[in-house]
Amino acid sequence: MLPPAHIEKLNLKEIPIHFKDLPVKKLPIDPIFVKKILELSPRGIIALAAAMSEWIIWRIDKHHSFKSEMLIEAMWACAVHPSYLAPFKLEDWPQQSDPMWNNPTEKAFFSVQYHFRKLIEQMMAFQHMYDLSNWCYNVLETGAFKNKKNELESTLGKEHESIFYSWLHETAEKIHSISPTTDINTKCLLEPKPSLEMQHKFSWGNPVSRLDISDKILIPSDRIMEIDAFLKGIKNNPFLCEKDKVSQNKCWVFHKHSIPMLKGIPFTFDEEMI
Repeated sequence: MLPPAHIEKLNLKEIPIHFKDLPVKKLPIDPIFVKKILELSPRGIIALAAAMSEWIIWRIDKHHSFKSEMLIEAMWACAVHPSYLAPFKLEDWPQQSDPMWNNPTEKAFFSVQYHFRKLIEQMMAFQHMYDLSNWCYNVLETGAFKNKKNELESTLGKEHESIFYSWLHETAEKIHSISPTTDINTKCLLEPKPSLEMQHKFSWGNPVSRLDISDKILIPSDRIMEIDAFLKGIKNNPFLCEKDKVSQNKCWVFHKHSIPMLKGIPFTFDEEMI
């Protein structure tokens, strides 16, 4: 797996990293962007989260020893269905005393995974999409990923001149054209105990291919073929559940909302999954 064209052409890996630590402050999020998030289906939200996360993951890829490609692959698999993600086990992560947390690039790798996982864990709760968006903006603000010559990724004071900012809005609009939400989806995710009728009407929304983000939007039949080929090509990804566990609903089970689980053969795509 290679960086998508819109990232590859920026040659992010060659830009020096100039930061000492990751920020912790909350930053205001553009209300127009928030509105766009609220108009996306659950699958659309996860696809946007995966696309956003790629900027960070590829940016730091040259500066750590983790498996960037497998994390990106897992995120896009989760855009097909979130139950593919291996359960979040905090005890399996490095302890706070681990030297890893003192390395900003390694900390960034784990942080983007953490926010993405929380988005899945809380059923695409809008608060966690806000947290992920905030984190991406926040990291970019620090100058960690800033090209000082042309403000390549900085959002501070130059929002409409930032390549990342412009791309983010355009991508949200592109995903909305493929996978908009419905009133039933919104109510189902916001209700603590949605009715059975509401649960049966719930939809994950149309799937989004990674190629839809990095290239022109595919026609539906080509998108299905692309996603199916992508899923079938996944092998031994440590961030994803094993096929038998997915088929037995032993990975993510969304008890809080009683949302219908994945149907069909795991890591393939068919009409049952729409």
